[in-house]
Amino acid sequence: MIKLIGFDLDNTLWPVKPAIIGAEQRLSDFLHSLHQDVRYPHPDSKAYRETLIEADPSLAFRLTAFRRALLINVLSDVPELQDQVEALADQAMDLFLDARSQVQPYPSADRVLTALSARFSLCALTNGNADLSKIALGRHFAFTRSAEWVRQNRPALFLEALKTAKCQPSE
Repeated sequence: MIKLIGFDLDNTLWPVKPAIIGAEQRLSDFLHSLHQDVRYPHPDSKAYRETLIEADPSLAFRLTAFRRALLINVLSDVPELQDQVEALADQAMDLFLDARSQVQPYPSADRVLTALSARFSLCALTNGNADLSKIALGRHFAFTRSAEWVRQNRPALFLEALKTAKCQPSE
């Protein structure tokens, strides 16, 4: 008997690209308002990415931690911001994550989730960083587990969901 249904979020319940574009624009506007020398997107982003992931491979699926680390690198390039880098990176991440959660669900998503949540427990399983508490569809979900929260990707993400719901894989 099925007890739990897990859903991915991005490109399953809503298109992710518009949310990411909006969040990137908001982040870029904020960073450029800090100082004229902030370069974002940074021309060395690819090299920063490779260096960060080489130093901590878990950043490949811990998107929030990765982006924060990248922002620290970008902000550290501006000497006038040196004593504020951590606080500014946190502020920038808050802005990004808020904008990142401004999604437009697919037209039938709410109707389908309403019907399913009447019969089953629903959970969100994601490697993204949208915040379901800021999204109307979040009311349908018993809980959310992310790769960031579990600090691993598959299969640990799925195993953690089963543990949280006290379900067997067959359920």
